[in-house]
Amino acid sequence: MSELPASRDEQPVTRHEARALRRLEAMRVRAERLRWRTVARPKRDRAIRLWIPVTPILLLFSPLILLALGIAVFLPKPLGVNPAEVVLGVGRFLASLNGTQVDVEQERRSIQIKLF
Repeated sequence: MSELPASRDEQPVTRHEARALRRLEAMRVRAERLRWRTVARPKRDRAIRLWIPVTPILLLFSPLILLALGIAVFLPKPLGVNPAEVVLGVGRFLASLNGTQVDVEQERRSIQIKLF
């Protein structure tokens, strides 16, 4: 009768395979030893808070506002716009910005902007 081929476990291990097994075992031992380093640490939430004063911004843009008002004086006839209503509307809008708070959140980060 012919002999059946030996199973994988019974076959002799070559020198190359033995070396690979030793390297694999060494890597497993090192991974166990360094395991605590690979554990992800929880990240703290990051929040950015910005306080933006409206008055200094208006002072910086005042030349542009005066230029826009000069242009608004000449717009009533072609566009039917009353310059007084434009000035009052812009003033009301800027006054309503006082105390505005904008919150933007994404995953573990948040940005808070407060206008005063």
